[in-house]
Amino acid sequence: MSFEPREYLQHILVEAEYLLEQSRSLGKAEFLQHETLRRAFVRSLKIIGEAAKRVPDDVRVDHPASLAMPRTRVPPIPGEAIPADVPSGGFVE
Repeated sequence: MSFEPREYLQHILVEAEYLLEQSRSLGKAEFLQHETLRRAFVRSLKIIGEAAKRVPDDVRVDHPASLAMPRTRVPPIPGEAIPADVPSGGFVE
């Protein structure tokens, strides 16, 4: 199945809105206590990452600010292993 760039951007937007809405009134301790919620957040982040990778280069060149993401350190969640696809040091691009 092939998507248009707009559809990938829509996936990113939907997941980002979900993360923001769910984390608005959520404290760190509460977040760490709920495995299902943590897994939902990880899933949303993976969807965002996959969609961002599939946005064509020409769209990135034409709209660099809309996809600009600095290298970010991903802190490990207590009790969970760092996924194999995350380079050592926990930095993702």
